[in-house]
Amino acid sequence: MKLSRFLKRVAASMKANKTTEPELRICEGVAGTWHYHLTYNEKGTNALCGAQTMWSGSPLNSWGFKPNHMPTSYCHKCEKLVGLGEKEVNTHD
Repeated sequence: MKLSRFLKRVAASMKANKTTEPELRICEGVAGTWHYHLTYNEKGTNALCGAQTMWSGSPLNSWGFKPNHMPTSYCHKCEKLVGLGEKEVNTHD
């Protein structure tokens, strides 16, 4: 499993700044099941794109994972807001 360049930058930033940088987290949308967003909110209640969300507990390196047994999707607006392009998404191939 290879982390994208984006996730490596986030990890390096968090390591260098320890607690001074807010932690980027994955949260799940409340409007639909298995639709994920990104947030800096500790409780995961608001996504970067403005969507209302709930905490998911998913690790950041699982962003982009699409299991074969359920229809999982990821917010493209959140990806763009943090500079994560579609080509950088971790597909877990």
